[in-house]
Amino acid sequence: MAHNLPTRLTSRNFDDIKEDMLRSIPELAPEWTNHGDDDYGMAILDIVAGVGDGLHYYIDRLTLENFLRTATLTQSVHRISEMLQYRPKRWWASQGLLRVHVENPLTSSVSIDALSTLQVQNGQFVTLLESISLPSGFTGTVRVEAVQGNRRSHTTEVGESLRIAFPTANVAEQLFTVTTQQGEWHDAYNHPLDSSLDRFYYQERDNEERYWLAFRPSRGRVPTAGTAVTINYLETTGRNLQAGLSVNAPVPGINITTESFEGGRQPETITQIKDRAVAKVYSRDRAVTAQDYSRLAQRVPGIKSVHVVKDPYGVRKVDIYVAGEERSEPTPELLDRLRDFYLERNTVTVDVATWPRVLKPFHLSVEVMPLPSSASSTVLQDVQTRLANYLSYDNLTFSRPIRLSDLYHIIEATPGVDYSNITRLHWADETEGVGNLVATGAEYPDLDNFSVTLITS
Repeated sequence: MAHNLPTRLTSRNFDDIKEDMLRSIPELAPEWTNHGDDDYGMAILDIVAGVGDGLHYYIDRLTLENFLRTATLTQSVHRISEMLQYRPKRWWASQGLLRVHVENPLTSSVSIDALSTLQVQNGQFVTLLESISLPSGFTGTVRVEAVQGNRRSHTTEVGESLRIAFPTANVAEQLFTVTTQQGEWHDAYNHPLDSSLDRFYYQERDNEERYWLAFRPSRGRVPTAGTAVTINYLETTGRNLQAGLSVNAPVPGINITTESFEGGRQPETITQIKDRAVAKVYSRDRAVTAQDYSRLAQRVPGIKSVHVVKDPYGVRKVDIYVAGEERSEPTPELLDRLRDFYLERNTVTVDVATWPRVLKPFHLSVEVMPLPSSASSTVLQDVQTRLANYLSYDNLTFSRPIRLSDLYHIIEATPGVDYSNITRLHWADETEGVGNLVATGAEYPDLDNFSVTLITS
């Protein structure tokens, strides 16, 4: 059934409000006949219409600030985009390598700590991500990772509002830490709602483009007013550094130059945030099922495989265990990159957490009897190589079973093998024994102790 609604529900500007009041005069005050500009009553109507015009302007303006497409205030756009699980990008420092070259043998050892800041010839700064350690007598070249920017520390007191202004506008997202006497505080955006942690901070941006650190009692504890808060941060230009720039070395005898620094950026504009937040919601490659998460992970450089654990009681939380392409534990940067990648493709109701895979070491010992016509050393080496390749980190994956039948098949398919015997196959934390191994969940099988010997009797 159609409803005959008026085309204009409320008069919202000065002229319309005054016209509505004038139209009601004959009905409400028929004795009022002087509608000229010299009438005091008309002056009062003008005041009322002006007040109504101003009130409706602010009502309309505030209403429009609640919709991403019509919002104009920076604070409103950030608030709405974060509701859509899109975090507006702040400053990001470019990252690259420094080339450390020593021409003549050092007369003494040289040590420069990680997070030290060095100045570049163009006036910019770089901060080391790893230490430089050169022994006495060293000559040659080493390369170390660094980010563009000056590592700084700022201590202030938190006020009644539980907000602290950033020390400067261009604070990079990297190397940002917040501490008090209670310990370290954590970025709430990077932790699920059911995290066991209880000290969180939030990063906000106001309408004057200033960044703020905020503490909210909705998640755990908050520091009391007057608490000293220390912010360690990286002040960056958000620009890339070209290769070949000279860097002031803090000690004589070494020459430091930049290699190409890439990835620097400045904060997103309001238009970029609006476009990207909407694009994220309507992304076609959202992660919903465990298979979706596994499939999408293959698109992130540095990821070998993932194990997905979804909340059995709903879809609020997804834990992703990550195996990198290298055997060493995935770096925090890789885990953050994968988490952000998922968040850009998820619905607003999902919290994604990324964790390093759990290595499950196991032991294997094999005895082999070569054929009389074969060289024993060659056969043993071939068996060891084939088993090592089959059980290598690159060839295994999460929950991969290690079966005796598969191992025997590989051994006996090796040319020159007469017969074999597996004398040890067990997890490292178990007693000696031989049996099929089945990893579970986030466990990643890892060949820890391995030997191939000759059957002697």
